[in-house]
Amino acid sequence: MTGSQGQFLKLLFLTVAGAAAATYALAAEPHKNQDAQTHGVTSSYYDSGGVEWERRYENGRQSGITRKYYESGRLQGESTFVDGKLNGTFKTFFDNGALDSELNYRDDQLDGANRFFYENGKLKREVGFVNGLREGPARDFYEDGRVQAEWNYSKDLLTGESKMYYESGALRAIAKFSGGKRNGVTKMFRTDGTLLEVQRYKNGERTE
Repeated sequence: MTGSQGQFLKLLFLTVAGAAAATYALAAEPHKNQDAQTHGVTSSYYDSGGVEWERRYENGRQSGITRKYYESGRLQGESTFVDGKLNGTFKTFFDNGALDSELNYRDDQLDGANRFFYENGKLKREVGFVNGLREGPARDFYEDGRVQAEWNYSKDLLTGESKMYYESGALRAIAKFSGGKRNGVTKMFRTDGTLLEVQRYKNGERTE
C-alpha cells in the first residue's frame, strides 16, 4: 500500500520532471543577448568541431530561429525569438530525430499547450500554461496511449479532482486538491475495481 500511495503522489506532482525539466532548461539556455553591434548569425562549436548552437541577432538581441544540435549533428532543439524573447513554438528532438516536446512561449513565458512525447511518437504528457503558470487540465499517458493520470491546475496549483489509472485502464486512485494541497477524501483501488483504502486530508495533512 505504501508503494502504491507513493507512486500516486509522485505522479501527481511530477509535471515537469526528468526529460521535461531538461526541456525547459534547454529552452532557457539560448538567452545570450550581445552588444548592440552584434548582427546576423553566430555559431558556437563542440570541441570536436561540430556546431552546437546557431543563433541569429538583430542589434544585439536574439531574433528569428535559434537551433541547438547534438554533437552527432542532429537537431536537438529549435526556437524562435522576437526582440530577445522566446515567442512561438519551441521544439526539442530525441537524438534519433523523433519529436521529444513542443512548448509554446509568449514573451519568454510558457503560454498555451505543452506536449511531451515518447520516442515512438506517442503522447507522453500534455499540460497547459497561461502567463508562465500551469492552468487547466493536464494528463500523462502510458506508452500505448492509455491515460495514466489526470489532474487540474489553477494558477500553477493542483485543484479539484486528480486521478491515476492502471495500464489496464482501471481506476487506481482518486484524490481532491485545493490550493495545491490534498483536501478531503483520497481513495485507492485494486486492479479489479474494489476499494483498497480511504484516506482523509486537510490542508495536505492526513487526518485519518
